[in-house]
Formats: sequence, C-alpha cells, structure tokens
Amino acid sequence: MGLFDRRCEPRLAAATLAAIMAIAPAAAQSIEEQPLALTAPTGPAASVPLELPATTPIVEETPSAPIDTRANPRTERVDGALRLRSADERDEDEDLGIRAGRFIIRPTLSQRIVGERSSSTGGTEDRVFSETQGDIEILSDWSRHALTVLGSTVHEENLSGDGQTDPSTDINATLRLDLADETTATLRAGYSFYREDETDPNALEGATTQAGVNAFTLGGEVARDLGIIRASLDLSGERTIFDDVRLSDGSSLDLGDRDQTSISLTGRATYNSGAALAPLVEAELTRSEYDEQFDRNGFERSAWSYGLRTGLAIDLGEKWSGEIAAGYALRDIDDPRLASVDALTVDGLLNWSPHRGTDVALGLITEIESSTTPDLPGSVAYRVYSSITHAIRSDIVARLGGGATLRLYDGSTFGDETIYDASVGLTWRLNRYLDLLADVGYERTTRDGEDDFDTTYVGMGVSLRR
Repeated sequence: MGLFDRRCEPRLAAATLAAIMAIAPAAAQSIEEQPLALTAPTGPAASVPLELPATTPIVEETPSAPIDTRANPRTERVDGALRLRSADERDEDEDLGIRAGRFIIRPTLSQRIVGERSSSTGGTEDRVFSETQGDIEILSDWSRHALTVLGSTVHEENLSGDGQTDPSTDINATLRLDLADETTATLRAGYSFYREDETDPNALEGATTQAGVNAFTLGGEVARDLGIIRASLDLSGERTIFDDVRLSDGSSLDLGDRDQTSISLTGRATYNSGAALAPLVEAELTRSEYDEQFDRNGFERSAWSYGLRTGLAIDLGEKWSGEIAAGYALRDIDDPRLASVDALTVDGLLNWSPHRGTDVALGLITEIESSTTPDLPGSVAYRVYSSITHAIRSDIVARLGGGATLRLYDGSTFGDETIYDASVGLTWRLNRYLDLLADVGYERTTRDGEDDFDTTYVGMGVSLRR
C-alpha cells in the first residue's frame, strides 16, 4: 500500500477544494476585521507578475513529463490585445462576468473543428475531430486577501479517422491571506487529468489508448519580509494515479506500479533592495514514494531528489519582467542497480513588450524525469520555447509560437530524443462575447536509431465569453 488509499484521492481533492471555497470568505472577513497596518509586500521581487511559482519543482517527479509539446495546443484567450485598447474599453472588459456575492465568475466555452495528420515511415494516419473546451475563472472581490479558482476541461470526439483523442481537465484553487508583520500565507489545491502521448518515452507500444494520468495536488506557502530579504517556505504534495492502458487485442493492462506520492519542501530567499534586479536563491528536497516497492520489471523506483538554484528576478516595468535561474539537480533512486540522475539546470520566464500591443515571452525548463524502462533510471529534459502576441488591430490578435525539447538518456543505450514544434494562430474579436479562432501547427519527434514522427494540424472555431 502507498501513503494514501487509491480510492480516496478524488474525494480528497474535491473535499479540499470545497473546504477552501467554504472557509475563504469567513477567514477573509475575520482577518479583515483586525487592525492590521501592513498589506502584501511590495518591491521588484514581489511584483514580478510572471515569476516562476514556488511550487514549480527543480526536479520533476511526475513520471510523464508535463512539458506540453502536443500538436494541437489549447486555444487560450490573448490578453495582450487589451493593452491596445482605451481605458474605458479595458474597464468594460474587466466588468465581464457574473457577480455572485463577493465573487466574480467568468465562464468561457470554445468549439473547434481540427484536422490532424500524423506520419512516420510506418505510414500516415489522418483524423478530423471536434474539440470542446470549457473554462471558468472565479475571483474574489475582497478589500484584502484573494481567492482564485481556475478550471478547464477539454473533450475530443473523432468525426473521421481513428487516432487517439486527447482529453484533459485542470482545476486549481489558490487562497492568499495577507497576515500581520509583513507576512503572507498561500494555500493551494488542484486536480489535473491528461492522457500520455503516443510519443512519450513511457508510452506502451501496440496500445490503442495510452494511459490517463490523474494528479492531485495540495500545498501551502508562508512568505515574510525580513528587512530587505524576502523569505518563503513551501510544502507541497502530489498524488499521481495512472489509468489502465487499452491494448490492441481489446484487453487492458493495469499500471498500478506507476502510482506514486511526492512530498516537496522548498525554501527561497530574494534580496529585495528595491532595484530592478533582485538576486534569489532556492533549495528543494523531494521524496517520491511508489505504491509498490518493485515495478513490473523488478526495479525499485522510489527516490530522493535534491535541487539548488540561484538567479535573478527582473522588474523593469512594462518593458521587461520575469525570472532566470541556473542550478543543479540530483535524483537518487532507491534501487542500487539504477544510477542516480543529475543535471545542470536552467529555468526561467522572461517577458518583453517592445511596444503597446506586442508581447514576447521566452521560457526555459529543465526536468529530471523518471522511467519505466528496465535498467533505465530516467532522463533529463531541456526545453526552450517562445511566443509572440501582436494586436494587428484592436479586435484582431495574431500569435506565433515555437519551441524545442531535448531529452537525454545519459549512460544508456536508449536513443536521445528531440522534439520541435511551431504554431501560428489568429483571434478575431467580433464583440465582447464572441471570438473567431484559427490556428495551424506542426510538430516533429526524432529519436536516435528510430523513425521520425510528424504531426500537422489545422483548426478553426469560435469562443463564447460571459
């Protein structure tokens, strides 16, 4: 047995989210009534809007890497266009939503028709599918503190062809409490579901439907200003459960030996002197415990992971913001037959706005991934990606994105893998409630000693907002 009973996770996640929603208004009202003189801290490090979250692990323990290189990425609302509109129009936009007491609810429904072609030396597979995406944003409207709930679910239905569908669900709740003595506390809970890609290194060959991955998260952070030092301590947990794989002969394969629970403790300190560049240092300790001591191949996969990084938080106003850090990560596996996996890490997210209506983002991610292959301890994945959003007019926004992922299997006969992806999209805003969407994308996966795999897609649809 693992640290938790597998039957309890869905109820646990739902109960946790419900508890946060239930206690948030009361907690906020209670704290608001106290005669506090201080609110959330200010300064360059605290105000970086796209800072890497403290919950982003230096060492990634999820068996299937969350690096999103899917050929049909979800269409998201492009907020960069708001910077081109007048103040009155922005205020009108911010009023969108349904007010329920001291909360604002903003639902969105998108519908796309997508044509996709996947090809390799083994042949070509075409499919046309319908993609329905529902999103919801719930924001508190309090004088102090903040509760945010973000949810998204995607359903795909093949209209022609027999390719694997790619459903997903994400829901995350964050409650921030502004406490006394320059201290803030943040509580988090979430759930996500996605299906492993056919090109995933842990995917099973010959399966008609790869495994669905359920992830439940729970965590909390306390941050405090100590003079010019902004210090924080974060404790988080993640429970990962794998659904069965459907094989070509109609049978299914249980993947219970991949179920695991990870607990992470992260400490961070930022030198917040008021300058545009704020040095930071971060250390992390993670324990990943599998439900079963040995996997189907007889290896122990539980592990201790360690990480250390240092870098800069950047705040140069509207022109430049973000964070960049370099460090070292190590994953020490319990099985003495499997070598430790270590890597030099580079992580960051930089945002640049050369002029109003244009936004450029550059991201770097390093992850140590676990493996299910016999005698293979894991891999190191480096990903770089960029995106450009440009408001052609006040009601037309163009998007250009691309990236590359390098997955290294040092000390193994397993061939290294490289993934390239690029996409172009256009959003035409007809009015406050209706958008027209169009996008096209391409992805190539190459692995030493194996066939290349290419995917191309074209999609069109509409998005309704309230």
